[in-house]
Amino acid sequence: YTWNGDWGHLQIGGTLRQLEFKDARLGVDDTATGWGLSLSGKAMLGRDDIRFMIVGGEGLGRQVALNFANGAAITDTGDLEAIGTLGGFVAYRHWWNQKLRSNAVLSYMEVDNPVRFTGTGVNASNWGGQINLLYSPVPPFTFGIEYLMAERELENGLDGRLDRVQFMAKYAF
Repeated sequence: YTWNGDWGHLQIGGTLRQLEFKDARLGVDDTATGWGLSLSGKAMLGRDDIRFMIVGGEGLGRQVALNFANGAAITDTGDLEAIGTLGGFVAYRHWWNQKLRSNAVLSYMEVDNPVRFTGTGVNASNWGGQINLLYSPVPPFTFGIEYLMAERELENGLDGRLDRVQFMAKYAF
């Protein structure tokens, strides 16, 4: 559901899904219920805005964060156990003038893996930040440059960092 106003909008959403796994070789034939709730919005600050979202639930898996976490794990008794996730982001968009704008974004995700069943080589958490500068000389064209950094940690404590500069060009037709 979405509430709209001159101030921006606020939205709540939910999902309910059934996870199923069947494998005669493993002796597994079970289902688990996945669910999730989200709260998101945009607050107008003159021409600028702040956007945000928080999402959490169990069994969301590929439904959030580009399949960062599995939806469920198989227990030692052959049952499916839904995996909990919690994440969100906040973003600020600033218009420098009619043709030039920037965005700054921070995000975080945490997974409550049942390590006994998933092992320690799965994703436990990640965070990321990015900032960009976008230029639109005429309405269908936009050019931009962005710096992105992110870090993830596995359940075994190993972590890694990504730093990236990317360029883009867009023609909207």
